[in-house]
Amino acid sequence: MAVRAGRPRLSGEPNANLSFKCPESAAQMIGRAARISGVKKSEFMREAAVEKAARVLAAAG
Repeated sequence: MAVRAGRPRLSGEPNANLSFKCPESAAQMIGRAARISGVKKSEFMREAAVEKAARVLAAAG
């Protein structure tokens, strides 16, 4: 079995980069929530965005 250097893939499909700005107070709040959850900020934001997108799409029918 070959060892692959670097971070593991998020999924079997290609990744897309998303970027946004927010107030510093909101960034600090996200950072605190991520630490409490035991995950990195990127993982916390990714999960939050996907959860909200799923709720909006489900409500839109």
